[in-house]
Amino acid sequence: MLEFILVPRDESWLEIGEVAVPLEITVSENNATVEYYPSAEAIVTKLIERFGESVEVLFSDEAISFAVNAFGEFLESYGFSLSPDSEDFYINCKLKCVCGECHPMVRKLTGSEEYNDLTDTDIDGLIGDGYIIYAAVVGNDIVAVANTGEPITEETPREVEIGVDTAEKHRRCGYGRACISALVNELTRLGHTAIYEYASKNTASARLVKGLGGEETSRKFYIVGFME
Repeated sequence: MLEFILVPRDESWLEIGEVAVPLEITVSENNATVEYYPSAEAIVTKLIERFGESVEVLFSDEAISFAVNAFGEFLESYGFSLSPDSEDFYINCKLKCVCGECHPMVRKLTGSEEYNDLTDTDIDGLIGDGYIIYAAVVGNDIVAVANTGEPITEETPREVEIGVDTAEKHRRCGYGRACISALVNELTRLGHTAIYEYASKNTASARLVKGLGGEETSRKFYIVGFME
């Protein structure tokens, strides 16, 4: 049986906001932290009673379907529409340093380059704010990037979440993996641990993490609603 920690959260967004998050569950080892809106406590209680046996059961298709249906009705009563992102759960993994792996097309960006960016990344903005970015460059095109999820300073926590974006026409060529490898190696040298989060149904990310020797550290499931 999982050990549940229930944390009521501010639900004023139901009345004044455009986004509502009535449920967020984070499980690490056998501890499950459940943040929820108090007005949805009955749904949370039933969810735990029916699916709180183990991590596998709590993140099963049946459990997620139950939460989506119950919270979908809950959000609808307040004028919100359920986000499709609520129909999957997310896995956090630690990525290891890949010693000696260096792709010749990957380079660290400084913001002074004049490449043609084919991704959806705000490269100049991130670099200006102190984020670290590695890019795969083909000709004069940036076809993939990997970046930290926050600026890297002396105050940055030891664990740093990273993200990756590869232009659609250049996927499955190893560019994203190469950019992540370079970024993970630098973060390791700086004394940080790289954390990568991906949706469980994203098979491409699952393969990427496996190839990089990723170690699962936690799982997360949340319900999100948007005002119509």
